[in-house]
Amino acid sequence: MAKSLSHTLEYVLQILLLAFATHQQAFSCFFLLQYNIAFFVSIFLETVFVSFCFAFVFEYSHVSYPGATTDNLPAGVLYQVKASYKYAQEDTDELSFEVGEVINVVQYEDPEDQEEGWLMGHKEGTGEKGMFPANFTRPI
Repeated sequence: MAKSLSHTLEYVLQILLLAFATHQQAFSCFFLLQYNIAFFVSIFLETVFVSFCFAFVFEYSHVSYPGATTDNLPAGVLYQVKASYKYAQEDTDELSFEVGEVINVVQYEDPEDQEEGWLMGHKEGTGEKGMFPANFTRPI
């Protein structure tokens, strides 16, 4: 850290020396330094944000929604939801359902496959399994 800081200070000093040479050259160098710092800060913040989001989703992917009951559920079922709206699958890994159908929410087999706003579950009775949009359902 100290070594990179000394390199940065040396770089800034070189730019200041150029500032005395010609005003136009100094302005260009200052712009490049400012651009480089902004670029590295944005990359750092993006990396931290993505890491935080992944950790949050992975850590809390098994947490049930408030109001969802977890009593007397089959093994592997996190909680149940009831369909508030009809949903027709748009892909082979999705689950279709009608209004009022009960769906058992289960954990994704691979947490990295989980998409924001989507749940994995199987229909009560038929056992059909797939992903479905969480906002089409409500916890019971």
